[in-house]
Amino acid sequence: MISEDRTWFHDHLAAGVYICVLLACLVPRYISAFKLRIGLNISMFTIAVLFVWLMYSMKIKIYQEVESSFFYVWFILIVGSVWRAEKIGTWAYFLVWISTAILFQQILYKCDGRVAFDAAARAAADALLIHSLIGLYEVSVDKYLFETGNVSSYDYGKAAIGIFHNLNDYATFVTTMLPFSVYRLFSEKKTPFRIYYAALFGLSIYMILCSRSRAAMLTLLILAVTYLHVFCRNSNKRKLILLAVVGFLLVLYMSYAPLRQIVTEFFQQNTINEESGSDKARINLINNGLHFLVVTHGFGVGAGNLNEWLSSRSIFNIGQLTYIHNWYAEILVTFGIPFMLLYVYFHLKVFFSILAAGTKSKQIFSLENTILLSFVSFSIVSISSSSNFYSEWVWMYLVLVSAFSMLLCRQKKEKVLSAETDAQAAFW
Repeated sequence: MISEDRTWFHDHLAAGVYICVLLACLVPRYISAFKLRIGLNISMFTIAVLFVWLMYSMKIKIYQEVESSFFYVWFILIVGSVWRAEKIGTWAYFLVWISTAILFQQILYKCDGRVAFDAAARAAADALLIHSLIGLYEVSVDKYLFETGNVSSYDYGKAAIGIFHNLNDYATFVTTMLPFSVYRLFSEKKTPFRIYYAALFGLSIYMILCSRSRAAMLTLLILAVTYLHVFCRNSNKRKLILLAVVGFLLVLYMSYAPLRQIVTEFFQQNTINEESGSDKARINLINNGLHFLVVTHGFGVGAGNLNEWLSSRSIFNIGQLTYIHNWYAEILVTFGIPFMLLYVYFHLKVFFSILAAGTKSKQIFSLENTILLSFVSFSIVSISSSSNFYSEWVWMYLVLVSAFSMLLCRQKKEKVLSAETDAQAAFW
């Protein structure tokens, strides 16, 4: 009877997690779709998280691990920066986003095992399909469904932007969520679903290539090498096949002149060029950020203020750009050096926790390896997106991977305690 009750409860909770993750991935930055005007544009993601939390949790638990306490430190820092807020409305968004993240974290802590995380992976893959189809439409007809403000189709050519207002933001999302399509491909047992996720995987790669994002291209290359390594790590026969494939590609590259030209042009186009207007502006964005850091004595400009500072206080020419276009610089300049050090520790702690679990996993395409590869993708590709703070899926994603890391830590501790108990029992 207990198992029936727990199954009913956690199936419903997993469904709630699925809805929350899907809505987080569908919240556009500048458009009112999936948002309600309640003073601020409160997203459906926030409303769904609040509803699920009230249904299943209604408690706040703070664990000692950095994965848990990190978001509360972030919350305190955002609340404490209200006195520096140049636009109270923008600061309020940061407060809403961090509060939603904490509530979503509590929902995931309530989950038993991996059922909810599997539901989150399914939601990520389904959201990936929606955005890939939007992108496919845009590059096919050269028309942007969610074009807003001064964004023009002529600025992008055949590159998708979807709901993200920026091709690099679009590429960041698609590249980060790509491993979840692979996970679903090998998790499904029915052939139609396998075909569906295989097609999604291929379509997503095509959209990444269409984005022409340098960081996304680099991430895709690293993902390919990592997948090959994971696939071959426990099989000498597979390693020989891999070496044969690599050798064949090297011979093809050396003997086929047009291929060498394509590779050369690719690296020329995807290298930072200080003479290029766009690249120079990006470099100057970082330079301005470092200048702001000096002005604020290393404590950052405060939540919601970075855009205002870039618009009005820049000393290096940045043209029309007002987003710093680098996730790590965004955190550093907004919240300062002390918080940046904490974030780096948090980021590495999550990475190594999932890496350790993935290394021990017997399944090649396990959930551990999937989240690990996704997190690696995010860590690389986010250096080029215009502003991750204003994308609510990023807040959701950080909570998701950190909560999964907490689950792995708890499972490890339970195994150690169980082993110690068994050893004591055997001794006596």
